[in-house]
Amino acid sequence: MKVLTLDFNNISKQLENAKRKNSSRVILTSKQHQINTNLISNNAIHTVTKLVKAGYKAYIVGGCVRDLLLGLKPKDFDVCTNATPEQIIKVFSNANANIIGRRFKIVHIKFSHEIIEVTTFRRDSKKTSGYERKKSSTGMLLVDNAYGNNIQDDAMRRDFTINALYYDVINNEIIDLHHGLYDLMNKKINMIGDATTRYQEDPVRIIRACRFAAKLNFSIEQKTLAAIEPCLPLLKDISHARMFEEVVKLFLSGHGQDSLKIAISINLIPYIFPPLEELYKNSVYQNFLANALHNSDVRVKENKPNLTSFFFAIMLWGAFLTQLQKNQNLLEGDISNHQKQIEPIIKNIILRQNKATLLSEETINKITNIWFTQINLIKIANNIDSIENFYKHKNFRANYDFLVLRTKLEPLMNHIVKIFEPYDAKSLLLTQDKYDKKRKRLDKRLNDRMLVLVKRSLKLHGINLNSKKGSEILKRAEDWRKHLGLDDA
Repeated sequence: MKVLTLDFNNISKQLENAKRKNSSRVILTSKQHQINTNLISNNAIHTVTKLVKAGYKAYIVGGCVRDLLLGLKPKDFDVCTNATPEQIIKVFSNANANIIGRRFKIVHIKFSHEIIEVTTFRRDSKKTSGYERKKSSTGMLLVDNAYGNNIQDDAMRRDFTINALYYDVINNEIIDLHHGLYDLMNKKINMIGDATTRYQEDPVRIIRACRFAAKLNFSIEQKTLAAIEPCLPLLKDISHARMFEEVVKLFLSGHGQDSLKIAISINLIPYIFPPLEELYKNSVYQNFLANALHNSDVRVKENKPNLTSFFFAIMLWGAFLTQLQKNQNLLEGDISNHQKQIEPIIKNIILRQNKATLLSEETINKITNIWFTQINLIKIANNIDSIENFYKHKNFRANYDFLVLRTKLEPLMNHIVKIFEPYDAKSLLLTQDKYDKKRKRLDKRLNDRMLVLVKRSLKLHGINLNSKKGSEILKRAEDWRKHLGLDDA
């Protein structure tokens, strides 16, 4: 739940005056920003402190600072510094630190359960060599390792104003150089610099604008929004692997339903789901997708996983169903008889999707399995033995959930849902029973091992297992096992 820590009423005049005067810097003291320091990663603070002690400048920067101001717990923390990647590695020579990336050199510092991403200040200058910065014919940055000297340089290379916020760990201050606090106050996604140029440099910023607007419930500023549509075709130049990651983050991070609305409004869908063509404009199909994404949003809130294969199977189902309906005979009789005709349809849809997002072989196989199961459900529903076998299968629940979602698009499937509905509860009980038995086996194995260690300890200390003292210790261990119900496991 979002709890705003920053009281804009106290600083609104300060932000308004800075905006009006086009002041390049606004600094908030600890009393003004009131960030909950308990939400800040100790590893991020350690990284900054160590760089500063080594004689460099360093700050926590970006979306994590934005989220802290909004009372949200950041998922990860980024640090920026005037140290070069090679200098950063020297500072953290005793840590697991590695330089990654060619387009943008970044240092990943690995702690036990966290990676802190450290970047060198960048600068925006036309006086850079091809080695430092290189652009394609469309203006996309192929290399961007022109290093800056300070956060003024670095802030110019950030994408949106609300992400160009710096937290000074040493002085406990927030530094804003591009009216990010003003846009945060007014709930705006605003590009730094000329929006068209910035989209050309990195078209993925279009998807990021959509994601931040959905996540924060912000609107996209007019100039930032107007530049999107002309730049949409540039997304075709982005690596398909990177597009896969961005699309998954857009829809499966807990705000997928709102992301869908924004993506439809800016005509983004055809560029991230090519097989949908005009289908996504259909209000019934939009409702089908919205319901599916609402369910995935709920799962995120409940800390449950969302499968990417299930997500893509849902998103592309309409394209698959459209092709099947053009060949009605494929939906009749035993589906296995039509497998050779259906497989090329699936292959064609996947090939088209891979032109936008690269799907792994495992994901493709799972999508194929889900789709074949779905078109085979009528046959299964007409045979009680098939149902009895099907509900015991590990993939029953995913396929049942898919079937329920289909009713938003295919109302005639409601009668099939009613047939399988009683087995949903039975499947849940079966799954829970399997989980309980597995957990009990693991507990028994662990405690058997602990009992062996107790006996070994007694021997090491010269205590005879058959002596009174040894028997008492073993009895306590056995009573403890009985208390946990492990003897019958």
